[in-house]
Amino acid sequence: MFPVHTNLRRALAAALAAALVMSGLAATASAAPRHELTITGPTAVRLGKQATLKISWRKNGSRATGPVRLQEKRAGAWVDVGKVRVTNGKARVKVSPASTTRYRVRKGTRSSKAVKVKVTKGWIATKVADPSIRAGEAARINLSNFRKGVRSPGKVRLERKNGKGWKSVRTIELDASGRTTVRVTPTKDATYRFVRGKVTSAERTVKVTRTWASLELASTQLESSASTTTATVRWYQNGKRGEGTVTLQEKVPGGKWQKVRDVQVSQGTATLTLQPRSTRSYRVVAGSTRSAAVRATVESVVPASFRIHGSGWGHGLGMSQYGAYAMAQEGWSVEDILTHYYTDTSVEDLAFPTGKAKKQQLKVQVIGPSPYARRASDNRTTVPVTVRGGGWALRDKDGVVTKSSSGDTVTFKIASGKKIAAYVGQGSTPVATATRFELRWDGTRYRKATGKQATVEIPGANGTYRHGRLDIRVVNGQLNIVNELLLNTEYLYGIAEMPSSWGEKGGAAALQAQAIAARNYAASAFLDSAGKPVSPRSSCRCHLVDDVYDQNFTGWKKEGEGTSQRYGKLWKAAVDATVGEGGATGKVLRYTGSDKDFRGKLVTAYYSSSSGGATLNSEDAWSARLPYIRSVDDPWSLKASSGNPNVTWTATMTQREARAFFSLPDVVSIEVSKVYAGGGMAQLTATSSSGQTKSRSGKADAMRTSLNSASSGYVKSAFVRSFEPVGVF
Repeated sequence: MFPVHTNLRRALAAALAAALVMSGLAATASAAPRHELTITGPTAVRLGKQATLKISWRKNGSRATGPVRLQEKRAGAWVDVGKVRVTNGKARVKVSPASTTRYRVRKGTRSSKAVKVKVTKGWIATKVADPSIRAGEAARINLSNFRKGVRSPGKVRLERKNGKGWKSVRTIELDASGRTTVRVTPTKDATYRFVRGKVTSAERTVKVTRTWASLELASTQLESSASTTTATVRWYQNGKRGEGTVTLQEKVPGGKWQKVRDVQVSQGTATLTLQPRSTRSYRVVAGSTRSAAVRATVESVVPASFRIHGSGWGHGLGMSQYGAYAMAQEGWSVEDILTHYYTDTSVEDLAFPTGKAKKQQLKVQVIGPSPYARRASDNRTTVPVTVRGGGWALRDKDGVVTKSSSGDTVTFKIASGKKIAAYVGQGSTPVATATRFELRWDGTRYRKATGKQATVEIPGANGTYRHGRLDIRVVNGQLNIVNELLLNTEYLYGIAEMPSSWGEKGGAAALQAQAIAARNYAASAFLDSAGKPVSPRSSCRCHLVDDVYDQNFTGWKKEGEGTSQRYGKLWKAAVDATVGEGGATGKVLRYTGSDKDFRGKLVTAYYSSSSGGATLNSEDAWSARLPYIRSVDDPWSLKASSGNPNVTWTATMTQREARAFFSLPDVVSIEVSKVYAGGGMAQLTATSSSGQTKSRSGKADAMRTSLNSASSGYVKSAFVRSFEPVGVF
């Protein structure tokens, strides 16, 4: 054939096409189907893992249904690897390439563009088991090391994101298993990765709660209200271990959250013992941070009784006698002891009467109607008085009515009104009748001072009497007998408030401190602000009574104590060591503080056996505030060297008594819910099995008194520590 010029060929083709259109033959060619094939998939897959390929097929613009061929490229040629059924234009197929592979799909003579799937043979797989933690806790990251698609041993480097870069944390060595769990303890949100050579894991982020509190109980199922459990408090602030105080709260079913106590946290943790008593929930609060609530379930809750635990004996004001004894053994001086227990005071000498005049005598009631509302009266209309070891004389307002050179019994009986009949020995006829008698005996300032030293005994009285004289009258329809004495010596010789034997055991300073305190107490009732004797109280014709409502005065029982007066001499020597000028002066305590209402006045030196480790403020135990009766530390009361038998004590309150005391249907727990400075109880709170609570509060000594009135056992002081349930039903 001859060559055809290009332009001529184009013209001929155009003419041919036009002819075909005219003849209708071109319609067959334009109706041939149009296939649109695509395939997509991941750019990379780990060796041994499957990759999912997505196929799309459209024919003539519509979603097609039918088979297509999946091909992969091998050695430069495309090879069929399977047929894929496409439904409504879509299909998925999984492949497992052993190396980097290209894939396509083909339908007839048409093919899709190829997708390349790269196969990674070495990688580091990670998964964060704890994506959110609290500061101080560890987050777990599960780590697997792969080489050639197989978990393998080796070393990887843990890195933490630091700004825009990465900081190495540590190297992890994996064993033959090729896997491990790595723990990290970030204090704030942190992102981690693992690196091995050029292989880098995905980044993993751990979120951190920087401020939090938690409470855990060792046991949440308790057998009875006597059971205890250990509580552990954890507290973090701004990512650091908390230091300071958090509040423990509790809530009984149906109740509100109530404060239990403050808990001191050190280095982010604290442990304490809880005794729930009844079912309740606990939590800790630190500012606006609260722990989750933890419920403690108590099976049996109503105890048969409560064992009351306490320490100390007495009202807890002023000097602690056992404390003073332990201080003396440690070498503290008399003045040191007194000024410790009595705040802002000093020891000085004070003049005291030494004569025989009636107005110069301290009058101590030994029998008669009580001047104190809480103290029982003797209610005596007949009283025998026996003189032993010497003579005596009985006087009325006109002088001696009868006397004897030897001992005898004189019986006094109310005759009528205010008149008294006196009978001697077994006589049935009175030797005299008068409105007032005075009995004197040998060896006193009033009768034969250098003669035999007689003593006087009165049945029902607190002691026997060696010094002074007796004044016998009728007061409020009862016989009233008063021992008239010199306060500075004769009265103090008979004060039985401290064991005399302490003088042999390093306690001489304590005995002398007691003598000064007793002198102060009596002087406060006997002398006015100018140091002059005051008139006795009309209710008892006395300044003081002879028992613990004032001071325990036993007279000759104290002074003559022991074989050959061994112990009595120790006490008398202690009194004499505080006396000057043959009894004309005595050492006393005077307030020297800033309170202008008390400055310069004698101290009313209250004292008691022992405290619970600290004394009380006067207004917390009773009512009046005395600037010299302040709460002070008293660790000596609790020392073994004190010999104090009441370092600890117990008393009993039955369930019936507890119900009545708190007016509750039952009582499952009693707590000392408030205390005064020094530790005396201020409030007791009881909880019933239903969670109802009731409290009793008051002054510390009144609380002691009310507990004693309600309880079977004797509550010795206001220093009550706890109520232990006993015999849970």
